[in-house]
Amino acid sequence: MTRTSLGGEMGVFKADFSDFFKAGLVCVGVAMLACLAVFALVFGTTLGLGGLLRNASMGGKAMMVGLAFIAAIPLLLVPVYITLAAWQAMVFRTVWNQAGLSGMARSKCRLNTRRFVLLRTKNIFLTLLTLGLYRPFAAISEYRVKAGSVRLYTRGDINALASRLAQQKSSSAG
Repeated sequence: MTRTSLGGEMGVFKADFSDFFKAGLVCVGVAMLACLAVFALVFGTTLGLGGLLRNASMGGKAMMVGLAFIAAIPLLLVPVYITLAAWQAMVFRTVWNQAGLSGMARSKCRLNTRRFVLLRTKNIFLTLLTLGLYRPFAAISEYRVKAGSVRLYTRGDINALASRLAQQKSSSAG
């Protein structure tokens, strides 16, 4: 973005590594807490099953404990999926809050991470429910939310800016 130009005006990107590191740190912390909650749920279920099987043989108890932990594997995908959705929303917001076009234009993003995660969760549920038929509509709804959250702020009138950019000569090399 910093090596591109539009009408002779250079792109500006002010984010640095620490901005993305903070977002990653938040997501890793939330993922670890969510995974601990899933493990606590599985452990509590296993203890409950063990209490119900007091009279069962040791092999039967071990089998139930093993099945409970095998059942936990798909449950661990839920916090990972939610964390990835939150990470994507945070990175999107960071990128578009730090982008601009020299001193002429700046973009601001107001993407709400919680709402984006809820939308992504709803979309995956409907995609699974319809055996994949909802996936194109899910992708469109996510792109619509992202695009609707970005605003472009310019210095002065937008028509004057457009004519100024059109008058400047720029190379056609990509």
